[in-house]
Formats: sequence, C-alpha cells, structure tokens
Amino acid sequence: MNKLAIDLHSHYYPRPLAKKLIESGVLNVKDEKIILTWNGRRSEATRSIIDIEDKKKELDKFQIYAVLSVPNPWTYFISDAREEVKIAKECNDELAFLSRKFPDTFGALATLPLGDIQGSIEEAERAVKELGLLGFIIGTGIKGKTIADEDFYELVKFLEKLGKPIFIHPGTLFISNFEDVISVIASFPFETTYVLLKIIQKGYNLKIIVPHGGGFIPYQLGRINLLKEVFNITEFKPEDYILNHLYFDSVLYKDSEVNFLVNTVGLDKVVFGTDHPFTVSQIEKSLSFMKKYGKRVLIDNAIQLLGL
Repeated sequence: MNKLAIDLHSHYYPRPLAKKLIESGVLNVKDEKIILTWNGRRSEATRSIIDIEDKKKELDKFQIYAVLSVPNPWTYFISDAREEVKIAKECNDELAFLSRKFPDTFGALATLPLGDIQGSIEEAERAVKELGLLGFIIGTGIKGKTIADEDFYELVKFLEKLGKPIFIHPGTLFISNFEDVISVIASFPFETTYVLLKIIQKGYNLKIIVPHGGGFIPYQLGRINLLKEVFNITEFKPEDYILNHLYFDSVLYKDSEVNFLVNTVGLDKVVFGTDHPFTVSQIEKSLSFMKKYGKRVLIDNAIQLLGL
C-alpha cells in the first residue's frame, strides 16, 4: 500500500443519513462548519464530514487511507424501524460505492439499523458478503440499551460468525441532558469503558476496535481485573480478554499518553486513528506521535485486522 498510514477512525455521513439529520435538527451547516446537537450534547466538524471530495483532498494531502465510519447518532434515533433499515442500507451502499470509486483512499465499516434485530442481521451479512465492507461500527447507546444487552444476543452471535472487527464508538449512552461539549471530553471515554466492560463480562469472541486510546481501559487494568478477583463475575481475567480481543486507536493528545498505551497493550494492539474531520482531530500531531513506532502501527496492524 502506497500510503503513509491507514486511519481506522475517520468519519463521514452518507447522504441519506445527512439529509435525515438535517431534517431532524441534529446536523446544522454553518458556513464551513458542521454543528451537531443531540440530547443536550454538541460537537463540531468541518464540511468534509458530508462532502467526500473535500475529505479525499484533505486525506490525500497527508497520504492517508481512511476506513470510513458513520459517526453518532447513527440511525438509532429513527423511530420507524422500516425507515431505519432503509436508511442504513442506503448508507452502506454509498460507503461501498465510495470504496470502489476511490480504492486507494477509502475502505469502510458498515452501520447497522439496531432498532430492528433481524434487519441488522440481514444487513450485516449483505454488508460483508455482497458489499465487501470491512467490519462494523456500533454505538455505545441504542435507545437506552447496549450491544451487550440480551436483546442483541442473536445479532452479536451472528457477528462472531462473520469474524469482522467491530468499532465500538461513544456518543449515544447519555449521562445528563446538559453536557454540551463536556460529553466529548469526559462522557465519551466513560461510555466506551462501560460498554466494553459489559461485552467483556459476556466473553464474546469479537475483534473490537476501541477509540480515543481505549477510554479508561488501558489505565485501569488492575481495577478492571477486580471483576474476577473480587466480584467473580467473569470466568477469566479481564485483562487477558482485553489484550487478546481489543485494538486501541491512537486518538490521544500527548506523546506520553501514546507511549503509555503502547507500553501497556503492546505494539500489535495499537492502530492509527485521527477522528477526522471532527474539530478535535489533529492529524499532524497524530502522525508525529506514531511515526516513531513505524509501519507496524501506522499500517501493518490495520491490514492484518481488516484482512486488506
């Protein structure tokens, strides 16, 4: 691959979902900035989150191959199950089209209409076997539930069989009604940690991509092990599951934090990410942090994980 890095944390709203979000008042276009407001939360992105040509130009400048994923709030806010399935399928069709049109710049993860379990199973199979998408992105909160809850057991067991990686991304497991941008800073890492611990408790055989350096997970392995050592609610040491099943992206903002992550989970479990094109993304800084770890973290781990 003639690229400097493979970015496993790169977002884009396909046109059908962008249209629905605008109609619902979640996505607002203000000059060159995109403002997202949902359930008392707020985040900001550049126009390239809805303009794929702009996004391609920005990524080509840095020689980055991006694995596109739909960001929060996904399709879970859509109350009509048939409409949610329809929009999720249209999103995946567009992502597959972009992967074919720009094969040197984009791959993609599928989004699933999690308000409809059977619809999600069917779409997961179609996304992998017909569309050639590389895995799935799943939000932390799904109408007040998580992917680790019993409602989704049949779907998760099907995803196990497909064997593709799952990106667990925060944004929809709500803490209060007035978080604003504090949600991006504090709530997101909490959501990630909480849902991953629920998944670990179930012991699912999944390959999981964890954003933002892993939430609190790499920095609290000793505490997480108490699930076994004190509460005895897992049959295994949680740390062993974490180091076997989880891949941590490098969306961190201090070199010392990146060093700690690599030293804790190992080079083989760290993948490059930028969170592009949200305004919290700092591509040049991310590249400067990760260059010292070489091709292994910048490209090779992603190739192996995704089967590229």
